[in-house]
Amino acid sequence: GKIWTRSIERAELEIWETKANVLSSGFNEDNTLSIRVFSDKTPGAGFTEAIPNLEDVYFIALKSDQT
Repeated sequence: GKIWTRSIERAELEIWETKANVLSSGFNEDNTLSIRVFSDKTPGAGFTEAIPNLEDVYFIALKSDQT
């Protein structure tokens, strides 16, 4: 899998959490959210591939333990 990132409106977070494997989210200066998604292919328009970081690996491991 790969890590993908995109800025979304706060109200969209719940939608993306049901549509994609959202690993984390954080606030941007303009009050939007930056989300990080784990997926083999792009989850949708507007996503760019990101370099995985230690936090991504941690959340992927946590989610795989829950299944």
